[in-house]
Amino acid sequence: MGLKEKQVNVAGSGYEGFMLFLAEILCCAGKKILFADHTEEHNMMEYFPHVEGIDPVDNIIDNGGIGYVILTGIKEREMTADIKENTDSYDILFNLFDLKNFSRKDILKSDDDKKTDLSLFITDEKAENIAVLSRTTPGSDSILIINDYTGAIKRRIENTAGELGIEKVYVLPFNLRDRKLEILAGYNDRFKFSGLSREREEVLTVLTGLIVPELTEKEKRKAYKTAAGGGRK
Repeated sequence: MGLKEKQVNVAGSGYEGFMLFLAEILCCAGKKILFADHTEEHNMMEYFPHVEGIDPVDNIIDNGGIGYVILTGIKEREMTADIKENTDSYDILFNLFDLKNFSRKDILKSDDDKKTDLSLFITDEKAENIAVLSRTTPGSDSILIINDYTGAIKRRIENTAGELGIEKVYVLPFNLRDRKLEILAGYNDRFKFSGLSREREEVLTVLTGLIVPELTEKEKRKAYKTAAGGGRK
């Protein structure tokens, strides 16, 4: 794609609201974010404003510094001039994948999409998702996040992470307010997420620091507070 900055793979399900919160924090830290959607259903598309005449398959939809484009099947078609011209204006690219398709050898993505700095696996404790996770091939810098965590299969998750060589595992217990805020993120162009659980706030702050390591602790907390309070003006 020509994008030379930080690239992060995100594989799993139900991560749209969480990832949009992370993008808002990074944007409030002065970074431009681009979501490149390689999923089958393109659920993230519903979290961006629909603009008549602009198709995310052909153009980047930008919402105040956070962009979205569909790149499923990128090798089957040429990127439009708009996409080629504008990808370099973004600082961080999030490649979005379905967990079940992440390790498929025939998945269609550009060569640059494979050169990532970090991989995030975000899923829950359901048997089908843990089974698919166990068949993936994570990179050396991978993080596992378990959403709606109950602890029912704590040992199974630990064993799966160990077998995959994933050293960093974060758990996010089910929290009704968290879920409401993530749902509302799909209905508002500007939203607030103040009041997130301590666990989600901490993981979002940690990820912010991993993706933009030059930020000080004070700068990370300031970016989080600004984003949670309503984001960019």
